[in-house]
Amino acid sequence: MSEQNNMMSLEALKNTIVHAFDGIQRSREAHLFEGINIDDPELENVFRGLHWRALSLDIVLAHPMSLLYFTAPAFRFFLPGYMLIIAANPKETEELVDNLLYFLTMSTEKDVGRLQEIEKEYFEEHPTMNSCTPYWNTPDSKQGMDSYNERVLGRLNGFRKEQFEAVVVFCRFLQTYYPFWEEKLQQAIRTSELFASKQM
Repeated sequence: MSEQNNMMSLEALKNTIVHAFDGIQRSREAHLFEGINIDDPELENVFRGLHWRALSLDIVLAHPMSLLYFTAPAFRFFLPGYMLIIAANPKETEELVDNLLYFLTMSTEKDVGRLQEIEKEYFEEHPTMNSCTPYWNTPDSKQGMDSYNERVLGRLNGFRKEQFEAVVVFCRFLQTYYPFWEEKLQQAIRTSELFASKQM
């Protein structure tokens, strides 16, 4: 695909996302995050009162873990902002795409294992958070695959048909930049298409 066609596709994608998510309601919950980051005042302070249209590349790169710990309503509200930023900056946002795809598909044990590794790395890089309770690495496996899929369903069940369709267009756009994630992107596409079809 030529650079010109890429740019045209990007503009079409932006219009699709903005139109589909226009008017989505902001979360009114006491906290925007669950799991370990519910006790992280920095995240709450950054995102509290922020509109998804106001998200910037600097903000999302400074807080890459935010996608993993948004509550379901907060995830649905901020998703279009992340999609716009990722689409416009595919090379800089690879880690964000990795995190985002977990919440656009039903998960396997392998996927949950990856989230456990991400969380372990987060604690190692942020030693001041060691007093907080891990979300994925729990001894009783309460936050295992079944619970994980319930969390994904809690997010996806809140979208409308046109929003699922925007997610499909977004994932197809990313196939140009991330051929090594073809299988995961196809999973996300099939998931969104299935949910969209149930709302016809």
